[in-house]
Amino acid sequence: MYLTDQSAPVILLLAVIALAVLQLLWNRLLRNRVEAGTAEVLAANQRLTAQAERLADLYNNVPCGYHSLDANGVITEINDTELRWLGVTRESVSGKREFATFLCEQSVEKFRAAFARLKEGADAQGEERIFELAEQGGLRRKVSITSTVVTGSGGAFAGLRSTVYDITRQERATQALRATLDNTPNVAVQWFDLSGRVCYWNKASTEVFGWAEQETMGRTLDEVGLYTPEQARGFIDALHEVSRTGHAFDPAESTFTRRDGTQGVLLSTLFPIPAPDGTTYFVCMDIDVTERQRSEERLRATLENTPGVAIQWFDREARVLYWNPASEMLYGIDAIEAMGRRMDELLYSPQQYRDFVGFLRGVEQGPDASGIAEATVDGRHGVTVTVVRRACAVPGVSGDPIFACMEVDVTDERALEREHEQLNVILSRVTEAVPVCLSYLDGESRYVWTNARNAARLGTDPDRMIGRTVRDVNLALTKNWQSAAIEAALDGKPQHDEIIWSHVSGEKHAYERFMVPDLDAQGGLRGCTSV
Repeated sequence: MYLTDQSAPVILLLAVIALAVLQLLWNRLLRNRVEAGTAEVLAANQRLTAQAERLADLYNNVPCGYHSLDANGVITEINDTELRWLGVTRESVSGKREFATFLCEQSVEKFRAAFARLKEGADAQGEERIFELAEQGGLRRKVSITSTVVTGSGGAFAGLRSTVYDITRQERATQALRATLDNTPNVAVQWFDLSGRVCYWNKASTEVFGWAEQETMGRTLDEVGLYTPEQARGFIDALHEVSRTGHAFDPAESTFTRRDGTQGVLLSTLFPIPAPDGTTYFVCMDIDVTERQRSEERLRATLENTPGVAIQWFDREARVLYWNPASEMLYGIDAIEAMGRRMDELLYSPQQYRDFVGFLRGVEQGPDASGIAEATVDGRHGVTVTVVRRACAVPGVSGDPIFACMEVDVTDERALEREHEQLNVILSRVTEAVPVCLSYLDGESRYVWTNARNAARLGTDPDRMIGRTVRDVNLALTKNWQSAAIEAALDGKPQHDEIIWSHVSGEKHAYERFMVPDLDAQGGLRGCTSV
């Protein structure tokens, strides 16, 4: 196709129009992109503003104070929480007042010294320090302040950023606890840090050990003079063990030396508690049990030398805690062998052991429970012994009961009782077999014993006569009573007579009667025998 001179202007016009359209389209595209980008920027700005507002609200209203100080200690920034504590406005303090002017008099010098050390790099930053704020109206607020150093160009000190925590309640609680501990009698309480330095020393500690609080604070026990270096190392090891495990040491006894050189015995425990600065204190509580131990020694000496009474102490499982010499002789087992072993391991059969543990359980139930029993045991020496046992439960150091058991050997008495019973059986058989009426009267003419033949004579049985006087029995059964011979016999004069006795059947029998007084070694009348 060939262009003519007449078509060239038309083509040029069309090209211009096309370029204009393209320009319009390009401008619209750019405008859309700009609008979209502007919207994104605006949205981002809104998000950043909201985030900044949230951060500002968080900074201003957290339950702790924040402030920044310049190199001269003047407040440059401070949050609303701390402003409320101080009762001032931001405009009145920012860039105008030193932080030290808000401190109580006794805290000002302490703060200035700490500030100077941080400024010189001579003190560790991030370390917690305790100060007291002086608020409007005369109120005081105990605070804990942790600071971070801010540096400028060349690393020069430019100021501090500090976090301020209100510890007034904790401090009051600590003071109340200290007041309680200071006035707790007979319980020595000390607090230590992990290095073994004294952080608290109550009045009872002074009474027990002899060192005053001002002589011990901030010092280790070997520096005080209470421990030897070796004892101090052992104590530090104990602190580290409690710190590692978080568990308390069970109460334990140990000896100690007072300031005046006298020896004593302590019952002590050791456990951790949180310290106000976020670290850990280690609390040692001591009870002076010197007098108790002396009493126990005196008691032990008494028990060791009590003849004829076997004394043992047991735990709930009948494990031997004490075994006196009388127990050694009774059972043929020495104390060294017995200590710490259960009675089924030492002496008892399985059934005897179960019975004995059941006996201890009964004793533990209370004062109304039976604490007396009798037992027969084969001793280690080959002798079978019978004992009467009495036990009681007493509190042990750990809170579990200790069963104190006392036993008396009644083997001979029981043998005599059995022999006496056998003799009574024989005597009864003999007296019942002989054709005589026999009886024994006490000093007040009461029947103590009578045989069946004599009771039959009266038409009754022996049980209905025992304990009653001869007069009462005769009047009740025969309506007949003659007292002269009996009264004479009870006056210590032997009697021999013959009487006619009307039997309950109506038959009359002639009896020859002998009444023999029974006199003791001093000639006193115990009763009389009637035959």
